[in-house]
Amino acid sequence: MNVSDQDLTSAELAALNRAMEVVDRLPREAVDRVVRHLLRVGLYFRRTRNPEVLSAAVDSLFHMVKKNSDDTYRKRSSDAPHRDRREQSMDAQQVLAELRK
Repeated sequence: MNVSDQDLTSAELAALNRAMEVVDRLPREAVDRVVRHLLRVGLYFRRTRNPEVLSAAVDSLFHMVKKNSDDTYRKRSSDAPHRDRREQSMDAQQVLAELRK
């Protein structure tokens, strides 16, 4: 199943856009932690089929976004090196292929 922005309500899309603004400002290390968290949850869910882990992961990520969107964090992260999407790009199919190895 592939979920796109068109599948979201306007409120969900607004929340996603706010979250992505925070993620775009995160230092590379923090982005790596977020991605690792999502992949770990996905792998655990695939094995256990426990829907509670998905709910907990979403709650955890929204908490992180809220915490990291405050002014203090913005100031600290503005000096940190950010990821360069052009150098770090990998499409979803490449990620899935790596996970299946």
